[in-house]
Amino acid sequence: MFTQVQSQMPLIDQLTDERQLLRNLIDHIPDGIYIKDFESRFVVGNTTVAHLMGVTTPDELLGKTDFEFFSPVLASKYYEDEQTVMRTGLPLISQEERTFDSRTGEDGWLLTSKVPWRDRHGQIAGIMGIGRNITELKQAQEALAEAHRELEYRVQDRTLELSHSKAKLERILKNLHSNLTQITQMIQQEGAKTELLMYMEQAQKQFERFN
Repeated sequence: MFTQVQSQMPLIDQLTDERQLLRNLIDHIPDGIYIKDFESRFVVGNTTVAHLMGVTTPDELLGKTDFEFFSPVLASKYYEDEQTVMRTGLPLISQEERTFDSRTGEDGWLLTSKVPWRDRHGQIAGIMGIGRNITELKQAQEALAEAHRELEYRVQDRTLELSHSKAKLERILKNLHSNLTQITQMIQQEGAKTELLMYMEQAQKQFERFN
């Protein structure tokens, strides 16, 4: 018996080393990585996920669900998505979803993928997920969209202003044309010098307004 245990020690040490290697790897990845069982309880979570949920270590996540960390609205959405993946066996890839960062107390965005987690018999036992924080990207997109809307408003206002200026100019030119027509008619008539001077003065005023 002792000899059998001794023969298994190298294998146990190897498995321990591999597990520690995997643990170090996922804890140093900036994306949130997690595995949940069939009831959407955490089986594995990395440091990024733990900090997002407001706990210090990943071990504090084990056996718990999103309902213990997020609002009922957010937790219900996560749960429904995970149950759909487990029920259908179809992955959920690159879905944008709202989240809440317990470190900052602010709402945020994640780009999330969730795939079925299968046991050694090939049966679905839960889900594996990864989420990338895209809050800054979403904020930049919203700022760009707001700037675009503001530019459209400014263009519309300027177009309306130019339209009014054009209409005003057209009225001035129309009046000027009418005055010049009357002047031409009066020149052709005798004894109309006084009226001619009056209309010439009006025409001069129109030119001054135009300039």
